[in-house]
Amino acid sequence: MKVELHLGDCLEVMRSMPDQRVLVEINGGTYARMGHSTGTGIARDYEKSNLAVLAGWKVFAFDRRMVEGGTALDVTAKALGIG
Repeated sequence: MKVELHLGDCLEVMRSMPDQRVLVEINGGTYARMGHSTGTGIARDYEKSNLAVLAGWKVFAFDRRMVEGGTALDVTAKALGIG
């Protein structure tokens, strides 16, 4: 399920079930010197992730290659206790 969690800026996440409190962020443009690979973008991601952790969430971040290679799915499944 894709939801938005408002912790300052909008953080797009996939959430399994509310009681598991697992957030997964997919960062685009990692290798293209865009949003998530600039100093400003990285600092923004740190802030969002830290706020989510302080709010009791487990936070996992992946890039496109990790999604396409299956790493994101494997780690997320383990975090949810199904992998």
